Amino acid sequence: MAGIQIGKVFSPYVTDSYQRCPALWDKSRRVQLVSQKKYTAMLIGSAVALGLERHYKGFPDGQEKAEELVEAQYQEGSDRTLRGVKNLTKQGIELGMATNLGVTKIEAVEQFFGNIKPDLVAREKDELVVIDHKVKVNLKDEYLEKELQTFDCGNQMLHYAWAVGAEYGEPVERVYIHMIVLAPAPKTLLHPVKMTSERIQLWLQGVAKDWVEMEAITKRQGIAGTRFSSCIGKYGPCDMYELCHSFNGDEQAALTSGLYEPVAKRW
Repeated sequence: MAGIQIGKVFSPYVTDSYQRCPALWDKSRRVQLVSQKKYTAMLIGSAVALGLERHYKGFPDGQEKAEELVEAQYQEGSDRTLRGVKNLTKQGIELGMATNLGVTKIEAVEQFFGNIKPDLVAREKDELVVIDHKVKVNLKDEYLEKELQTFDCGNQMLHYAWAVGAEYGEPVERVYIHMIVLAPAPKTLLHPVKMTSERIQLWLQGVAKDWVEMEAITKRQGIAGTRFSSCIGKYGPCDMYELCHSFNGDEQAALTSGLYEPVAKRW
C-alpha cells in the first residue's frame, strides 16, 4: 500500500508469536518444550481441512485422504484413540461439506498468495471474499461468541485480505470464519470479518514495522527482547516460561535439563 515500505513478509502465526513476545518467537525457532502429553485437536483440524480441500477441488476422496493423514501422523499415547480421531475427523468433514457458504463462485482452493494459503477464495455475487475453516473439537455455546471475536482483529484475517486483494487487484470485502464445532452440540456457522482499505492500511503500518524487526533478528542484527507481561496467558505459562525464569534465557542449559529439545525445522 502507498507510503508503506514492505520488506520480508512473515506468516500470520509467526507474526502473532513475535507480537506476543519477541523472545518467545525467537527461541521457539530453536528449542521447544518437551511435551508430556500428545494432543490431537490440531491433527483433527488439519485432517478436516484436507478433506474439505479435496471436496472443493472436486475430488470424491476427501474422507480417504483425511484418514490417511490421521494414520500417518497419529502418535500412541495421545489424548484420544486413533479410532476417536478418525471418527471426529469424519464428523468434521461431513459438517463442513453440509455448510451453505452462500458463494456464487469459488476462485481458488488452498492456493498460495505469497506465504499465506487461505482455504477458499470466492465470490458473493461480484464481491471478493475469503473463507477460512476453523475446527473446534469442543466448544460450549456460551463461549462461542467470545471465540469468534478473537478472529476479528487477527493477523491471519487481515493478512488474507491484504494478500488476496493485491493478487486480484480488488478489495476483499469480508473474510469468513467457517466455524465447525464437533461437541458438545455439533454445528457450523459463518462469522464475517468486515474489511476496508483503511483498516488494512492501519494494520499494515504496524505489522510492517514488526517484520523489519523480525528480519533483523533473524540476521543477528537485532535483539529479541522479553515481555514478561506475556509470560502467563489465559491457558497458563507460555512454553518458554521455564527457559526464561529458571534458566535466565540460557538455551543450552534448558536443553541439558531435559525440559526442552531442539526444533528440527526453523521458521
